Amino acid sequence: MTSAARKRAAFRLGTLGAALAACLAGCTGEHTAGITAPPDPSPAGKATPGRTWIARPHRFTSGLRVGALAVTPDRCIATTLGPAPSKIVVLDEEGRPSPVAADFVAPADAVCPLAVSPGLVLGFPQDAVFVSLGPELWRLEPDLARGEPVAMLPPGQGEITGLCFDSEGSFTYDLLVLASSGSVYRLTPTGELLWLAAVGAGGRGPSVAAGGFGAHAGELLIAFPAADAVRAVSPEGTVTEVTGWSGVSAVAAIPEMVRAYGRTGAALFVAVEPGEIWCFRIDDVAAERGGVVMTSLYASGSGLAVPAGAGEELRAWARSQGPEIAAACVQRPAVTHIVVDVRPGTSLDTIAWGSSEPVPVALLSSPSFVPKLVDAATVLCAGAPALPFGKATLGRFVELNGDGEPDLVLSFSPAEMHLGPGATRLPLTGDTFAGDRVEGEAAVVVESP
Repeated sequence: MTSAARKRAAFRLGTLGAALAACLAGCTGEHTAGITAPPDPSPAGKATPGRTWIARPHRFTSGLRVGALAVTPDRCIATTLGPAPSKIVVLDEEGRPSPVAADFVAPADAVCPLAVSPGLVLGFPQDAVFVSLGPELWRLEPDLARGEPVAMLPPGQGEITGLCFDSEGSFTYDLLVLASSGSVYRLTPTGELLWLAAVGAGGRGPSVAAGGFGAHAGELLIAFPAADAVRAVSPEGTVTEVTGWSGVSAVAAIPEMVRAYGRTGAALFVAVEPGEIWCFRIDDVAAERGGVVMTSLYASGSGLAVPAGAGEELRAWARSQGPEIAAACVQRPAVTHIVVDVRPGTSLDTIAWGSSEPVPVALLSSPSFVPKLVDAATVLCAGAPALPFGKATLGRFVELNGDGEPDLVLSFSPAEMHLGPGATRLPLTGDTFAGDRVEGEAAVVVESP
């Protein structure tokens, strides 16, 4: 880290934290702005008469105060508040944090919003992490070992209070940046920071609505806790107040293709004070795909907005587990990277160049990959399609790596592979039945005839 960067990292980033603390201190009851808030839950946590919770959360981890969250099928990343192993941590499937990005240094009370690239456009590689430090935007490499500043808000715009990637294409898959001044910017793949709109100060927890969110599909949604409002920003920069919820603190747009984090079975994660993360089952979340979950600082709990006619219908999503600070749905990546094993069960990773003898290749399961979901007819190994196995199938399922999930074994003809003699990488591509792209490769030696 340069000396200049260390100086910038050393100043107090307390504006958003102070605002949040003030809001929490004043949250002694509910207030509304154009909507009717549902009744408070009883002290026992059960719904009062007239209220039906759509989903019931489960505790993912505790003992870690979180300022921001970003989750993919194989990683859960958080920025921390107060004492913690580091400012940025990765949480495993058991909720245990591991420190990363040692050169990213920030004050303990800095929220540091973050976003992970889904890899939908060149210039924003998949799994690259973007995180804010005051007015400065950093980019971390996918391995989270290193990072560097890549952009800075213009003077007078304050701090970055929210980040999210456009996963729908409305904003050409840019990174959307919310400033404490109320300005919204687009960071392009070439590093340009372009002004988009002015939404008003006090916004946080942005998310891009999925294609099923009615008239505001693909628009940027921003929570405004003090106004109990959610405002939308169109690609042209038009700002509209579209819905709201009492004390709404973040917006989590449910994607059309819902994914879970590894084998947790959870597709939505919510961080609450004083230091817990709660999660929601993929079945509950998938049933409301295209909708928008709105977390709350109040005891009324979180809400759900779904399109209804020309507007949105509000429902009670889940009871409160505490003031809800951050939320993230598991983000669908452009490509799921898989482990490929040539000639499984043997130490031979050789291929006879031009041979017609089939070579077995295994697609191994992992926390973010279930081989049973792969459409074998779409799989290509170095350009070669899978060969029939028996009369009615292209492959077979065998447990190979000891994780209890059957692995898919397909066979391919070397004569159809686009490979030359010598040591090389054997690429494999395919699609799941849900349309997810999978890719993997293995080191092999192609032997000359």
